Amino acid sequence: MKNIWILGLMAMASCSPPLYLPNTVQAPTLLEQGEVEVGTYWGSDNLNVQVAGAVTDKIGILASGASDFNSMSDSTYHHFGEVGIGYTHHWADLENRSKVAPLIMGFAGYGAGVVRGENDSGVSDDNTFTSYGWGMYDRVFFQLGGGFTQKNVELLFNLRTTYVTFHKLETNFANLRGTSRENVFLEPTLTLKAGGERLKFFGQLGWAYSSKEMSEVAFRQEPLMLSLGINYQLNFKK
Repeated sequence: MKNIWILGLMAMASCSPPLYLPNTVQAPTLLEQGEVEVGTYWGSDNLNVQVAGAVTDKIGILASGASDFNSMSDSTYHHFGEVGIGYTHHWADLENRSKVAPLIMGFAGYGAGVVRGENDSGVSDDNTFTSYGWGMYDRVFFQLGGGFTQKNVELLFNLRTTYVTFHKLETNFANLRGTSRENVFLEPTLTLKAGGERLKFFGQLGWAYSSKEMSEVAFRQEPLMLSLGINYQLNFKK
């Protein structure tokens, strides 16, 4: 019986639900003042809606939200929102965007979310342990990126660094993990946008790396970052 209990504790620790679910990394290609990008993506943290706009030829602002649309009375849910500002420099010919051109960009911002996760860990046919966690968190991010843009295809790489702090956290596996409620994650992503000049398919693949060992932190992340959707660009100057 004692061995079964120990195995159950180990299973709960290794299968604790991820409470930090990285949203889709914003990768707008804002080349001139008046351009706006709107995207809807289905990702590993469920539905993402993002918008970015160029207030000058170099400076852009962005906002995004992610949700699984579950009620906070359900056993699992996730809701997150963020805002940010950034800088883009490009070498594109705005009169002939059929030419491939490089660009670099950087963004920084703040977001907040609420999450509840739950996992069942089967140890034997007669013993099942449910791990759950609930929390509210803040996130500050900074990202640098670059790539190539053309009117029909864009290929972009971004490295987002996030600092996540849970200011409220409740779990039933706290004695099995570390006590730290904060962590830094490195989130490299590769983004492809392809299609028409305005409407494009969007695909993004990345991975969230923790800067701390699992035993040091009271929560864990969802490592795989995969998003698919559509992206639409408008230009209010034309």
